[in-house]
Amino acid sequence: MTGFDADWLALREPADAAARSVALADRAASHLAARHLDAERPLRILDLGAGTGSGPRWLAPRLPGPQRWTLVDHDPALLAEAPRALAGWAEARGLEAETSAGLRLSGPGLDVTVETRRHDLNAALETLPFDEADLATGAALLDLVSESWIARLARAAAGRPILVALTVDGLIDFAPTDPLDGPVRDAFNGHQHGDKGFGPALGPAAASRAPAMLAEAGWHVETEATPWRLGPDQGPLIAALVEGYAATAAEMAVAPEREIAAWRDRRRESALAGTLSLTVGHIDLLALPDTL
Repeated sequence: MTGFDADWLALREPADAAARSVALADRAASHLAARHLDAERPLRILDLGAGTGSGPRWLAPRLPGPQRWTLVDHDPALLAEAPRALAGWAEARGLEAETSAGLRLSGPGLDVTVETRRHDLNAALETLPFDEADLATGAALLDLVSESWIARLARAAAGRPILVALTVDGLIDFAPTDPLDGPVRDAFNGHQHGDKGFGPALGPAAASRAPAMLAEAGWHVETEATPWRLGPDQGPLIAALVEGYAATAAEMAVAPEREIAAWRDRRRESALAGTLSLTVGHIDLLALPDTL
């Protein structure tokens, strides 16, 4: 299963937070508030591919009442970092972070307990406690998985709301433009269909296929475009993306290696000089049980 290191997740998190759909999060919160009638029981959120906990950092303040988050990932290093990252996030906002028995984050309007669970999201997806969850969530996930995996998710999470952010849709738009931008973009999008540990990945096709599959399986599905709009103040993130795009373009041999290296160097230089902008397309998806 393809993994991501904590440094990359930290670099992208501000862009993720700026892009995510507040409207769909609010819609999910309203749905949960209307149907969660047991004030003594916290909302239970199952966070798939949770990494270091960016999901609760962004979403927990937008959900109602006490919450219990289960962060699921296959990478033990990311799961080990998650409580530290969440505690630091809470303390920076004047919240309490108690670690004596697990992790509890509390303060005005927030009461969240967090547990981590190492789990293979491919081989053992169905053994996760979807039947106990009030919400299944995740981010930057659906483009990595196969069509058959999404069908398995639909069966496992039947009757539960699903909120998944930041599924890539294939848009990679630099400004100003360069003659190699198109071939590099096409190479990267094509490479995204390779097996990331879940079978042949949907890649950018997930932005249309996942909503359609969940609607066919009985959910009421809403989506919203949530692109990264990266400007001069996000040069390091643009530069890191350029490195990844160039490596993929070289692997796919879309141009002579020296031309790809020259593209990479001039794009990195512009990014770090603050003269390059980049839009990367995503969608957010909210699937509610079709009993509205």
